[in-house]
Amino acid sequence: MQVGHGLTGAFLAVDDESITGLQAKLLRQLDRDNVEMTDQRGIFFQNVRVSPNHFLGNNQHMHGRDGVNVVERQALLIFVDDPGGNLLVDDFQEDVLRHHGHENPWAGVIVLVERVPGDYDSHLSGEAKGLPMPWIVGIDEAGYGPNLGPLVQAAVSVFLPDHDTAGWATLQPCLRRAAEKDDGRLCVDDSKKVYARSGGFARLERGVFLGLGLPTGALSGLLSQVCHTEVLTELRGEVWFDGNDPLPVQCPPEPAWTLVEGVRIGSIAANLVPAPQFNKILAGSGSKGTILAAGLVGLLQTVTSALPTGEPILALCDKQGGRHYYAPLLQSAFPGGWIVTECETPAESRYRVEGLDRSVTVLFRPRADADGVSVAWASMLAKYLREVCMRQFNRYWQTHLPDLKPTAGYPVDAKRFFAAIQPVMEKLSIPHESVWRLK
Repeated sequence: MQVGHGLTGAFLAVDDESITGLQAKLLRQLDRDNVEMTDQRGIFFQNVRVSPNHFLGNNQHMHGRDGVNVVERQALLIFVDDPGGNLLVDDFQEDVLRHHGHENPWAGVIVLVERVPGDYDSHLSGEAKGLPMPWIVGIDEAGYGPNLGPLVQAAVSVFLPDHDTAGWATLQPCLRRAAEKDDGRLCVDDSKKVYARSGGFARLERGVFLGLGLPTGALSGLLSQVCHTEVLTELRGEVWFDGNDPLPVQCPPEPAWTLVEGVRIGSIAANLVPAPQFNKILAGSGSKGTILAAGLVGLLQTVTSALPTGEPILALCDKQGGRHYYAPLLQSAFPGGWIVTECETPAESRYRVEGLDRSVTVLFRPRADADGVSVAWASMLAKYLREVCMRQFNRYWQTHLPDLKPTAGYPVDAKRFFAAIQPVMEKLSIPHESVWRLK
């Protein structure tokens, strides 16, 4: 394994073995003697952190005899700076780790590394240096805030040239942003902007069906292609759900849409969490964030595993609830790799997954749906599926209460709607938690 691509060091201590003892073995293998303990990083392993006093001092040379022992079972690894930037760590590391009872030498290892200025420009600016990212995976959600209707998360992967991983310039001949004049091109943007004005549902539907090549026909057919089987099973348990509803709803038939040459749509996935399942997960965890996190892990695994083996991936996600720390979550999504934290700031949280058969980078940004076409399409697909479900939800209750004004499910109006359907719920023996999301 080569330590490079912006990673500033190597692992040179394990559990209770001395730093000096381990580094001596490693340096003999590498025939190097210029590695110094400059700019250390701690390593988390199963929520155990290396204390700063376990490090050698900055002025102590690694090949000296000033060995400092790591306290037993308080550290899995020590991370040290490598000024050369190209240390090689071979099977020696794996042997040491397995000796200490870790069957998968990289499982659960999260490296904390500050981003090295200049090593990575923004992947979305088209200036990534020597690191082509053809598959751009966008992930977004719709319906996190409402009390009624399902939470929907979606992921869309797009093969884009490495000079334009945002995709707006490359796809400009066939896509337009919401603020641009309607000239026949598909409208692709943050779903709230696409949906905002008159005719929003039709624009949303046209953008996802023609742009992503979604199959026409029954709703259940579409969901069976983009969701796991258990999602469709849970939806069929909802009193309002009708899998036979034909799609698209408003989008008129059009000739097959062709994207720009060299650009193609890859794997697409969605996760819908109706109120009963939402409340069940919430009762077990106490946090709405757990539901988002579980959905994100599932989408990352589904979409990335369906893409061609060995081809690099850049995943772009909207920040979840203002949080900045996602390394443990990503370790769950990629259990066969180990997570390198490049930066965790309000503006961006960036991670690299090492040890896989491909290069994987994951970015979390606020309002990421404006950053590139893949996230915008994911935002639109999530919004579209939720709106289809809310149309069915309102239609069901209006069959019992014809004068009932429909709802979008958001908190203030949701209370009005929920109060109005209480008599029908009692008559039909429908429990509150099957309709009302508790948070």
